Amino acid sequence: MKINIVSITRANGSATSHIKQIREKLEEFDFKKSGINGNCKYCSYINTGRIGGCAITTKPCGVCGEDMTFSNTCTDAICKRCAEKNQLCRHCGGDIELKNRRGKRLIEP
Repeated sequence: MKINIVSITRANGSATSHIKQIREKLEEFDFKKSGINGNCKYCSYINTGRIGGCAITTKPCGVCGEDMTFSNTCTDAICKRCAEKNQLCRHCGGDIELKNRRGKRLIEP
């Protein structure tokens, strides 16, 4: 690609727009007290641009091992039941409140 005034202007506009989106997401992140739909705040408000390929995907739950089916390749780490029972994020599998757990806090299937 040749670099010229048009390509520089386009790149500047794209970067500025992306920075604005990140700032808006961070403001929303700081304002919210918790995540939504069984996800942590990060997966609910920051990591929202997940893209999955068009394929029916089956994956085992990271806790109980039960098969989960998704309409694309962007899958959750654990099933809804295990996420609720263990206070974990469905998508990334981290603590729902993003707190590090101490001791041997059991994960129940």
